[in-house]
Order: sequence, then C-alpha cells, then structure tokens
Amino acid sequence: MADGFGARDGPIPYAARHLADLIVRGSLAPNDPKTLAAWARVLGRSRGSLRGCCEAAKVRPRAALDLARVLRLVRLRPERPGWSLSDFLDVSDDRSVRRLLRRGGLDATSASSLTIGELVHRQTYIVRKLVLDELASLLD
Repeated sequence: MADGFGARDGPIPYAARHLADLIVRGSLAPNDPKTLAAWARVLGRSRGSLRGCCEAAKVRPRAALDLARVLRLVRLRPERPGWSLSDFLDVSDDRSVRRLLRRGGLDATSASSLTIGELVHRQTYIVRKLVLDELASLLD
C-alpha cells in the first residue's frame, strides 16, 4: 500500500504502474483512441513503445486499449446524461459497441451504469492483479 508519499509495503511494480498510467491517460483523451496508433498519438509515443510497455506488464496491447476506451466511456457518461455509449466511441454502429464491451465481459446495460471502481473490478480485458491494483490506486 502506498502511504501518500510513494512508500509501499513491497517493491514497486514499475511496468504495471507505467501501463496503468498509460490507460488512465488514454481514458482522458479528447477523442476516442480507436486504434493502437491513435492511442500512441494521444500519449505522444510510438506504437512500438506502447506495445513494449504492454508487453513488459504482461498485458495484450489491444486489451489495454479496450480498457482505456471503456474507462473513457465511464468517465464521460456523467458529464453528458442522455447520451448513448455509441455517442462516445468512434464506431459505425451499436454492434461494435457490444463487441467492445463483450471482449471485457461487460454488456451495454451494465456498462451504462458502472462506476469507475466497479469497472476496474468487473472487467476482464486485463486480469493481471498487479496492473489492476496500480490502476485502482491511480483512479482513487
């Protein structure tokens, strides 16, 4: 556990922390980062560098991108009541939204009402505990 000053009970999982930071930053993008290349541009990185960060944390790059996109949905939703999930995504139809959510073990009904904390715990895009713990600590 962090004590607010960076001290922890154990060693710092740098790769997991770095990837969690990239996911959070991707979720703050003004536009939907639909592809790895678009996500890399938002982060000011190359696609290869982004892939390397994901691999170091033992997470598939597409899974990390999908989580960043859905986290972005959950963050934006309260700011725009009455909008549908597809309004926040660069998709051509609702089937694409359903596929994105299904890849993470979610559905449109649950995703439209999840809190950020619930999303982190219920999604299945990323199951590596180190990454999820770091992500949760950044989002608290």
